[in-house]
Amino acid sequence: MKQYLNYLKDLKIQILIIIIATFLVYANTLANGFVIEDQTFISNWPLTQNLVNIPKMIAGDTIPTGNWGAYRPVRAIVYALSYSLFGGENAFLYHLQALVVHLSITLLIFFISRIIFRNGLLAMLAAILFGLHPVHTEAVDYLTANFDIIAYIFFFGSFLLYLYACHSEAKTKNLDPSLALRMTKKTIKMTRNTLRMTPFIFSIIFANLAFYHSEMTLTLPLLIILYDFCFNKLKIKNWKLKIPQYAPYFISAFFFLFIRFAVMQINVRGEYLGGSIYFTFLTMLKVILRYFEWLIFPLNLSINPTLPGGISAWNHPLSHPERIIQQSIFEPAILFSIALISVSLVLAVYCFKKYPIVTFSIGWFFISILPVLHIIPQGTIFQERYIYIASFGYVILLAWLVGYLYSYKWNKDVKQIVHFSIIIFLVVVLIFYSAKTFLRNRDWKDSLALWAKLAQQSPSDVIANFHSARLYKEINQDELAIAHFNQALAAEPNLFEVHYGLGEIYLENAEIEKSMNYFSNALKINPTLKSAENAIKNKDLIIESTNSAFFKSGISFIDYNLPSGFIFSFPFNWEIVKKDDSVTLNDPNQGLEIEISEDIKPSFQKPEDFIKAEKSDYGKLINEGLVQTSNFDYAYVKVWEKSDRALGTREQLQFFLFKDEKVIIINVSPADSLAIATFNQIISSLRLNQNLSE
Repeated sequence: MKQYLNYLKDLKIQILIIIIATFLVYANTLANGFVIEDQTFISNWPLTQNLVNIPKMIAGDTIPTGNWGAYRPVRAIVYALSYSLFGGENAFLYHLQALVVHLSITLLIFFISRIIFRNGLLAMLAAILFGLHPVHTEAVDYLTANFDIIAYIFFFGSFLLYLYACHSEAKTKNLDPSLALRMTKKTIKMTRNTLRMTPFIFSIIFANLAFYHSEMTLTLPLLIILYDFCFNKLKIKNWKLKIPQYAPYFISAFFFLFIRFAVMQINVRGEYLGGSIYFTFLTMLKVILRYFEWLIFPLNLSINPTLPGGISAWNHPLSHPERIIQQSIFEPAILFSIALISVSLVLAVYCFKKYPIVTFSIGWFFISILPVLHIIPQGTIFQERYIYIASFGYVILLAWLVGYLYSYKWNKDVKQIVHFSIIIFLVVVLIFYSAKTFLRNRDWKDSLALWAKLAQQSPSDVIANFHSARLYKEINQDELAIAHFNQALAAEPNLFEVHYGLGEIYLENAEIEKSMNYFSNALKINPTLKSAENAIKNKDLIIESTNSAFFKSGISFIDYNLPSGFIFSFPFNWEIVKKDDSVTLNDPNQGLEIEISEDIKPSFQKPEDFIKAEKSDYGKLINEGLVQTSNFDYAYVKVWEKSDRALGTREQLQFFLFKDEKVIIINVSPADSLAIATFNQIISSLRLNQNLSE
């Protein structure tokens, strides 16, 4: 046993064990895809797709359109660097990066713990506990969250360098006398300053990188003071001597806040919960209790966990925000949380002199979660990834407790039992952590797996059931989609999105009357829902399409016959306006207008001459040329630029499609509409109606 322990004391072996253990439990994440907002931030964020935009990021453009309330230029730059290396589609490379990030932080935890414990084995245990802990799965598996976690490399790196600076200063005070005799006073002073200042300067640089990457790292100056208070015997007498060391960290943190709020004028991301500091306080007491639970018993992990009283992690209208104001300070969960916090703080004070590591661990936990206790309101109430930093306090406390009990001077009869029990305990904990983490990684395989897991955990979760149904519908699992939509309706009967989704499914299965009933329900709930209104108006065309020989499966697109004998397909929920000499299509969001008209050219006239004779003027002609499209003999497009006082400069496309003497003229505006991909499907569907031609 002693030989085995001596073998484990080798630094290289310890590092290797940490890397292998952490890699093995997260290896299955490499097969996972993008989930939730990953594609918004990684694949579809135009700003980060070109490194020339870095000045814009520094100037404040640091989050994708539709997101708000954050100034994180370093994170945006990291996104851009990653995109330049990996592109936006290869999820494997991003998951590999996420694993490397977690491994890097785990190794930093190891080196910090070595300084705190002065014991490599306990440091290794703390690092392994950190690397394997299931509560970190969200931070590793959810790539968007992992880009936030990259800030913690700078955070823990800065903290470690500060510890090195402190220990370098202590070492220089005790230089080898024989060496000191051969050195001048000036050389000794320079040596001391170099050994102390180099890691200190880099620590400040890393701290600034962390601050401008994630607000979660702003607690770093307080945690540095906590360390000195617990381990370097910081007292009122020597407080003033430490101010020059602390000042750069605090100045940097306050300067970041000044830039964010005063210069960039980026406001908070939400309001106090229930519109009240009091209800926010009650909620946070429950949140702290849940954080304790996750660290000690990481069992029911979820992307949308709930607190006692049914309070959801997501501060969303569908998450029953009224439950927040229904809380009372006399609830058992709140009273238990108050008692637990009180006992923890009393224990921290009591253990300060004899067991400062207990004080440090407890202080680390509470200080590091300050940014997510809604002192400054946030958008989300709580999440697993919010205690990534705080979990360091837990793992070093657990590692210390194991070491303390193992090395305690027990009676001979008790000693072997205690040692055996500790080993069994550690084996069970590490196996449980590994298995739980490995299995939880599977839940993050893709968006469908993630939402389906949440719907399984919380059957009444409307958002989970809605997204599960939507994703099942995309892969034609209609029965499962209908089941989840119905679960969502059972919880919230007046969700027009769910009624509309059910209408789509029944329409695709040619159950027209059922689909129309659901579209009608959706329209009653939301009278402005153009897609439902258009679907109801297009009922006759839908019925004709189901009876058509062209109908195969699904009715995402329905057919319309032009007088000339041509037929085209368009989405069932688009508006179609028939005129004497043309047909106009409008998408439900009123973002794209397509006008289709017909003409006849003389048989002797060439298509080029017909186009030249066309006198249409839609502004400035900026481009034109041949295009390729099926079912036509000749196709040509003109690109017009048109100025409008209200809409600004917009481009319009004008197509000329020739088949024998028949001409189809299509005007599309605006050319940069998000619905232009659907237009490409419409123009590809244009064909001669075989029934009429025969």
